[in-house]
Amino acid sequence: MSSHRPSHALTAIPTSTSESSLRSTTTATSRPATECSKKLLGTIAKDYSYGYSYLALCCWDLGQWDEFLDYLHEAVKRNANEARLVLGRLFPDEMPVEQYEAYIKEQLDKTKQ
Repeated sequence: MSSHRPSHALTAIPTSTSESSLRSTTTATSRPATECSKKLLGTIAKDYSYGYSYLALCCWDLGQWDEFLDYLHEAVKRNANEARLVLGRLFPDEMPVEQYEAYIKEQLDKTKQ
């Protein structure tokens, strides 16, 4: 029962321009799928609660931090169980889902300093 996050979690936030460039090159093929998913979610009922965690994860992988935060917020609000299952690897073990958004914001702020 470790309180440390996996090594692949927040270390994925780029800390330099070259890292960011590499990420955008290696994930370019994911962009069309992400755009398609966003359009699909936009066409379904406003109270639909599934899929936001997956979009958040896609944005994470693409380094789209603002969109990641938006979808993380929706995922936690709409379907906490799905958020835990899909996004839990990005957070310390045993962290309540309700704390995900604040934790990520804090970590992103640290990378900007």
